[in-house]
Amino acid sequence: PFFSPRTPGHVVLRLYWQDEPLYTLATGPTLNVRVTEKDFESSIRFILSNFKAKKVNPTSLSSLNSLALVLEQFQLPPSMQQQRMAQQLEGAGRGVWGCICEARKVLDACASEYQKTIVKLQKLDDSVEELKAT
Repeated sequence: PFFSPRTPGHVVLRLYWQDEPLYTLATGPTLNVRVTEKDFESSIRFILSNFKAKKVNPTSLSSLNSLALVLEQFQLPPSMQQQRMAQQLEGAGRGVWGCICEARKVLDACASEYQKTIVKLQKLDDSVEELKAT
C-alpha cells in the first residue's frame, strides 16, 4: 500500500515487503512536502488530531515539528481580499490555537520527564561516588 504524506517535511519513499517491513528493498529520492494555502486548514486539523492522539507518548515531538513547519511555510495569498481571507482562515485560526494548547502540554510533559531524568541521574551519580569511596 502507498500512504501519501499529510504533513510537511522531507520524505523518502521506501519499498518493502508488507510482511517484512524491516527490510528495505529500495528507496527513492528525497521529496520536500509543502502545504499550500488551500490545504492549510486541513493540515492544521490533521496535526491537531495527531497531538490529541499522542496520549501514549505525551513527549512525542513529531506533531510539534509538523506544526512548526506548517506555520513557517504558510504565506497569505496577496490577491485575496481582506474579508474573504478572514472568513477562510477563521477555522484555521481555531485549529492553530488548538495546536498551540496541545503543544504546551507536550512541552510540559517534556519538562517533567527531564526533571525525572535529572533526579535518576543524580541518584546514579551518588551511587557511583559512594562505590568509589569504598
